[in-house]
Amino acid sequence: MTDSPIISEIELSIIAPMFNEEDNVELLLSTIKDTMRLFSGNWEILFINDGSEDNTFEIAKKLEKQYETLSVISYKTNRGRGYALRKGFDNANGRYIVSIDSDLSYHPDHILLMYSEMKSDNSLDVVIGSPLLAGGKIIGVPIFRVLIAKISNGI
Repeated sequence: MTDSPIISEIELSIIAPMFNEEDNVELLLSTIKDTMRLFSGNWEILFINDGSEDNTFEIAKKLEKQYETLSVISYKTNRGRGYALRKGFDNANGRYIVSIDSDLSYHPDHILLMYSEMKSDNSLDVVIGSPLLAGGKIIGVPIFRVLIAKISNGI
């Protein structure tokens, strides 16, 4: 028998790519934490600072010191959402991984909905949520952005 502590396996990793989100960092963390109170497993949050030019990184690092479930990954040059997501996937420790937009365009409740879908069907490799799919709805988004999204999806 060893005296080393047992490290529990992380069930769910939440990845949040960020670029110039200084106004949203604290609210994002708070909202995710509120949502995750309903989650019984171990979880982590990864804030991926994608070369922000504001105080996103500094605010996130301050929060990282306060919350052991939060890790901040950062690089100096903005490389885009796809690169940030890959960095998050590369550093995630969870059995399941969910990403969320740091501007809270999707409520963190969707984290648990996507997790539930993945957990309930072992044949799934990925779950994608979209307000443009059946049952989805778009609230408070300018019609111009909705049209761009629909045209892009059509292409």
